[in-house]
Formats: sequence, structure tokens, C-alpha cells
Amino acid sequence: MSSSLRNDILVVIPAKNESKYITSCLEAVQFQDYPSFEIVVVDNGSTDTTMNIVAGFPGVTLLEKEGGTISSVRNFGSKYASSEYIAFLDGDCVPPASWLQTGVELLQDERISSVGFPASSPDSAESWVVTTWHMMSSSAKHETSCYVDWLSSFNLIMKRVAFEEVGGFDESLETCEDFDLGMKLSKHSRLLFNDTLTVQHLGVVSSLQEFFRKELWRGKSNLQQLKRNKEGMKGIIGVIVPFFYVISILFLCILSFWSPKFFLLLLVVLISLPFAFACRRLKEMEQVRFLPKMLLLASVYLFARGLAVIWK
Repeated sequence: MSSSLRNDILVVIPAKNESKYITSCLEAVQFQDYPSFEIVVVDNGSTDTTMNIVAGFPGVTLLEKEGGTISSVRNFGSKYASSEYIAFLDGDCVPPASWLQTGVELLQDERISSVGFPASSPDSAESWVVTTWHMMSSSAKHETSCYVDWLSSFNLIMKRVAFEEVGGFDESLETCEDFDLGMKLSKHSRLLFNDTLTVQHLGVVSSLQEFFRKELWRGKSNLQQLKRNKEGMKGIIGVIVPFFYVISILFLCILSFWSPKFFLLLLVVLISLPFAFACRRLKEMEQVRFLPKMLLLASVYLFARGLAVIWK
């Protein structure tokens, strides 16, 4: 599987049932300011009209890969053509016209292997789950451009040589593959989180039930990834804290039948850890009014991630 066409950038877009967003995604990529790039969409078993939509776009290559993790889909697409840079973009994302150009300019620094940009702020029509979690997400903790340990793969531009040196994404991981890739890259290079532009991420979860299910799914690979990170324990907090939260709740619920004092301790645990998690994400005083909603999301996040560790 290889294209004879040689472009500076290969844009790899994994897609599965993205008929709602894929048109907006591909139109945005096709109108990039950068002069030399190739687009490949890797369909991962869509049952909607995604493949028909992609097939109708001139200049876009459609590949099919049934089964496997999202890591395997991205790795599969990266091998389609040779290029100096690889840009990964999810099928529900819409980058601005300067996305590729800005990314390549920043990668001219020899120390930097990868560049990522934050998600755009949700509009007022989005649900409270979307708007609140946007303030609490991993990129929200960065107030300005900075070097980071890992970058989210929903939009990621990187040097091919660095990607191939670390073996690409770990295909055994169901999720957390971007964190794992970042840990491997960080040993040899710098990863830049840059806030000069933002990328729209349209397919975000909009209800509390969806949020719980997604964090439960994401948590499944946390412990597995931690075991693979032989030269550091940077992800250990993300495993131990949720695990402690769930075990404490279950243990104290049982003890509460024997003594009211354990019930009071249960309330302290239920509130204190999510409160600390939420407060760490507060960046502006005006966000304090969102604290009750942040507290609820933090509780659901910790419980889902901890439950995922126990089920492993």
C-alpha cells in the first residue's frame, strides 16, 4: 500500500460513522493554505454513508481497514505515502485554513517533533456537559503556548522521522494511545502545545450518560499504558486517584451500615477529591459559577475511571 505521489504532508483522517461531520472536515482540509499535502481517509467499518461521502471528494484517497484499535487505523493510514510530516485529524474535526502552514512553521525548530492545537470553545447552544468539560479538559490547563509531555491526537502534526523512530501508536491500546505516544516522544524531543489557533471538535459527548460511558472506556487502557511506561510513572496519579475514590466509596458504604460516622467520612470522600480536581481547573474568577457543574463532572470522571481500573 503506497502512493507514488510525494507531498510534504500526509493528512491521515480515521473515520467510523462520521457522516454527520466528515463533509465539514474534508472541506476544511482541502482549503488549507499549505501548498503540498495529500489527504487519506481510513474507514474503520462505517455502517452509515461515510464512505459514500468520502468517495465523492476529488483528491481524497479512501482506504478501508476493518477492525483493530484507533491506533492501528492511524498507523495504517500513515503508511499510505511517504512524506516529511504526518498530520492526524479526527473525522469530526474542522481546522482553520492555516492549520497545516502554522504546524509546519513551528516544526522547523529541530528540538520539536510534534505540534498540537487546542479545541475551539463550544458555542452557547451546546449542553452544559460540553461547555463545562471544555474548561476542565487536558488542554484547558495550559494558559498559553508551552512544551508538554503529550498532545491529544484529535489534531496532531508531527515529523515522520520522529513518529517512525518510536514505532508509531501502540496498537494494543484501545485508548490513551496519544498519551503513550507522547511519553515515548518526550524522551527524545519536545512536544509543543500552541494556542495561536484552535480546531473545532464537533463530535463531543453532550450528556452525562455519554460522558460516563466514554470515561469508562478511556479508563480501560490507563493501567495497561502505565505498565508499558518503563521509564517513568507520570500517569500513575490518573490511575491511583480514581481507584482510591471508587474503593473508598464502596468500603465506606458498607461500613456506614454499622456507624453514622463512616457515613460522614463517605460524604467527605465524595466531595473532597472531586472538589480538588475541579478547583485545579479553575483559571478565571468568572468560572467559579461553574463550580457545582465542574464538581459533578469531576465526580463522574473519577468514578468512571476508577471503575475501569477495577474491572481490568
